[in-house]
Amino acid sequence: MSDTTAPARFQPDTAGGYNYQFIKVPLGIFVCDICHLPSKDPYLTVCCGHLFCKTCLDGAKNNCCPMCREEECVTFPNKQIDREIKGLMVYCTNQDKGCNWEGEVSNIDSHLSSDEGCQFEDVACPLECGKIMMRQFIADHEVSQCPRRKVDCHYCCINGEHQFIEGKHKDECPKFPLSCPNQCNSDHVLREDISNHRSKCPLEMIDCEFSTVGCKAKMPRKEQDDHNKENTEKHLIMTRQKLDDTAMELTTVKNQHAQRLATVETLLCHLSRGEDLLPSLISVESTQWGIHLELAAKLSQSGNQIAPVVFKVKDFSYKKSRKLQWYSDPFYTHKEGYKMCLCVDPADDNGNCCSWYLHLMKGQYDDELKWPLSGVFCVKFLNQISDNEHIQQSIGFDDDENANGTYRLTDRERSKCGWGPVELITHDKLAKVTPTCQYLKKDSLFFKVSQL
Repeated sequence: MSDTTAPARFQPDTAGGYNYQFIKVPLGIFVCDICHLPSKDPYLTVCCGHLFCKTCLDGAKNNCCPMCREEECVTFPNKQIDREIKGLMVYCTNQDKGCNWEGEVSNIDSHLSSDEGCQFEDVACPLECGKIMMRQFIADHEVSQCPRRKVDCHYCCINGEHQFIEGKHKDECPKFPLSCPNQCNSDHVLREDISNHRSKCPLEMIDCEFSTVGCKAKMPRKEQDDHNKENTEKHLIMTRQKLDDTAMELTTVKNQHAQRLATVETLLCHLSRGEDLLPSLISVESTQWGIHLELAAKLSQSGNQIAPVVFKVKDFSYKKSRKLQWYSDPFYTHKEGYKMCLCVDPADDNGNCCSWYLHLMKGQYDDELKWPLSGVFCVKFLNQISDNEHIQQSIGFDDDENANGTYRLTDRERSKCGWGPVELITHDKLAKVTPTCQYLKKDSLFFKVSQL
């Protein structure tokens, strides 16, 4: 090793060797012949005896010796030279920042990385805020500057990161003091008490106490009494008119309820005898036809009814857009008869038509019934404005083409396939409204099922 004291800084060609500022220039035998730095993990070649860093040697383009070009290059690690290089004295890499540390190559990594080591080394904030600074400033940064440091809210004492407490939480803290939005004399109203304060604030704009009877005046709360005194006669007139209007409305509603109650009683009477519901409604005025369809549907959809039955399909647009089939509550073809249900398909495969199908179901009287199912059934697609222009379709289960699907069910609750028209009505016709006919109303459809 040379006795010269002039510091030497080696500029590497690769990242193989030690790129430190040595206190004394290392001997040439320590220098890698590729990167020209003191060798890290030194290897010697058998062919020519040159020294190389392990990474420099691994980066050679082929297996031949980088110096003598021997094709079969044999190398081995030189532990003695490695120990001597690691014993060389170097300056800290942060010498230009003010660090005066000097030590062996083997100790510089621990000097740079340990918490008690080089205070001039750039390190990342341990709280992962993204800041990089000298180690000597980290402690103060964690305590007083880092946006991710833990702090307590000054008002509600909740604990969290500084950036959260001073940001989003500050805009939501229930204990944060606010000024009255009406600029009254009340200062420092807690956020959680603002609503209660405004319900009493003398400057809050409010409606007149007689707004329910027609007064449209608005005023600060403190002026409410003066307004009432000045408009006493006006308020009395409005109140009297409101009472008269309410009395008339009550009379109208009372009459309507009486009419509907009478209709329901009539329907229940017919239904209890197993009679068709719709003929009993023919005499009703056309303006009341939709109301009675609703009543008939509610009675029928209570479950396990006897045909004829009326069903209401709600939210048709939603079902059509998603092609969701609708199934009715079960019903029986007659007393102690076959159990069935109605399926409505809002949109066919092409999305242009609405269809219906009848499905056979397991019933409690199946043991006493004859199989396969026989008979003719009728499904009416109901006009919701009046008792005419209904779309009627019939299906006969005596036909040979339907025989395979009419046998008693033993392996499932409902038949896999249904029977009915493939295209009952197009969506264009369904959406059409005339003075006497409307099938789709309030996004709902009505169907009536009966046995002929």
